[in-house]
Amino acid sequence: MHEVLRAWVQRCNQRTLECLENGVHVELETQDDRGYYRYVFDVFPGR
Repeated sequence: MHEVLRAWVQRCNQRTLECLENGVHVELETQDDRGYYRYVFDVFPGR
C-alpha cells in the first residue's frame, strides 16, 4: 500500500498505515502551494 500511495499522492509528507482486523486505517499529510492537508480514512477490502 505504501507503493500505491507514493504513486498516487503527490507531495506526501507523512503517511501511516495501520492494519486492522477488517481493513486498513490510512492517515496522510500532503502539501501544495496553499498549505498542508491531512486525510484520514479506512479501507475495507471486499466492500
